Amino acid sequence: TPMRYHCRLPGHAPDMDKRLQGNYNARIDSLEDWWRPVFGKYHGLLVLDGFRENVKVHDMQGRELKEGERPENVVLQFNPQDATRMLVPCIWSRWERGPEVLHSMALITDEPPTEVARAGHNRCPINLTQEAALAWLTPRGRTTKELFEILSQRHRPYYEHRIAEAA
Repeated sequence: TPMRYHCRLPGHAPDMDKRLQGNYNARIDSLEDWWRPVFGKYHGLLVLDGFRENVKVHDMQGRELKEGERPENVVLQFNPQDATRMLVPCIWSRWERGPEVLHSMALITDEPPTEVARAGHNRCPINLTQEAALAWLTPRGRTTKELFEILSQRHRPYYEHRIAEAA
């Protein structure tokens, strides 16, 4: 099902999209509270070759801002060094208001591996093993503990990065 990459939870007003601009990623530590309406119910999977992240140049360079310097943004492209496809768990929602229907999703992130953190970013999409990815797609009847166990079964390649080319 085609979905927007910015999840709007059921019952939320459309203006929530502007007020909560980070709802394209679901932090693993917020699945049981903010994402409770969909966690354990509506799971999906993205198959990715890599991911992009906005980072501050000074963070990428591992330094503090110089006096008078303004933060400058750069987009980095991260790809698994082993060239495997990433199996990224996501949660999704079907939002309805009258005849209007919106399918939307958020991918699940966690603390980054060392190489992503050194490049200046503080989150990373979870990359599941194939077995865990299949289990993630059948959440019904599983306990919260079982779901988090599935999310802990990760493929952990080294992520190479470069400055992303303009799309």
